[in-house]
Amino acid sequence: MSNNNCSHAVLSGSSKLIIDTDPGIDDSMAIFMAFQTPEVEILGLTTIFGNVTTEDATHNALLLCEIAGRPDIPVAEGSLNL
Repeated sequence: MSNNNCSHAVLSGSSKLIIDTDPGIDDSMAIFMAFQTPEVEILGLTTIFGNVTTEDATHNALLLCEIAGRPDIPVAEGSLNL
């Protein structure tokens, strides 16, 4: 018998997240949604190259925190472009 309590547990409790991201538009929207979700505590953002360079990802993550009024969220720059 399968147990589907995972989604209920996430909704009824608090989840702590560190988001590893290369924030272009898709990640930016997801991060904004996470900031607005009371059941989610964002511990920090880490950045990596992907859709944008690591440097741009870090700049974008810091800008997202500023726009969202969340300067308390630490942002750590990840590995440089390979």
